Amino acid sequence: MIPISILPLIAAFSIFPIWIIEQLIPFPWLVEELVKYFSLILSVKHKSKNAIWFVVLSGFAFGISETVFYQSGGLQTLQQPTVLLRRLFFTVPMHTLTYLIQYFGINKSRPVVFACIIIAILTHFLFNYYIKNIF
Repeated sequence: MIPISILPLIAAFSIFPIWIIEQLIPFPWLVEELVKYFSLILSVKHKSKNAIWFVVLSGFAFGISETVFYQSGGLQTLQQPTVLLRRLFFTVPMHTLTYLIQYFGINKSRPVVFACIIIAILTHFLFNYYIKNIF
């Protein structure tokens, strides 16, 4: 069991192995949500008042890390800083939301856990589908 206080750190650095996995499995919405789920089940044994804040912080860490990592892949960040700000404005809340959706399903019955994973994956998929027109 991993302490819940380590979850934001895991979220921030999980972007690197996710990037490698996404080269093989080009479905970011699926890969990212499954990594979030497995990081949550490893760290959230029992829900507490502090756990939700670590989950929210993990969503922020994941969203910021992903945005900076993917944007730094090219010179687009230097040429258009507004793209980085728009990505941060939209991406960080989406990742926080999907972390929270899965967090609320942890330690529930299997159908609820499965439903929460599916809802998080669909949320991420729809976000990616609709947001590509903004960037």
